[in-house]
Amino acid sequence: MAEILADLLKLSSDAMASVSEREQLSIAVESLVMSTEHARRARDQIAIALLELEEYRRQNRRLVETCRKWEAIANGLLARLIMVTRPPEHSKRMH
Repeated sequence: MAEILADLLKLSSDAMASVSEREQLSIAVESLVMSTEHARRARDQIAIALLELEEYRRQNRRLVETCRKWEAIANGLLARLIMVTRPPEHSKRMH
């Protein structure tokens, strides 16, 4: 355990050897608590990011659907405009 703590805390093995086993255990527990808190914060941030992503996806789907509706309206208007602006003899040949 002393070697792991020394590596984790960036201390020499000799420096850790001078620390009592009880102090080493206390340092290890403190380090574990800090790591756990970092992991919890990271997990919470990921959860928030996933919720935001889902909301962006919902908004994107609504925008795409709205664009499709406007495209259908524009296509309908364009078809009507073409029918209205066609010369009468052209329309008769089409039938």
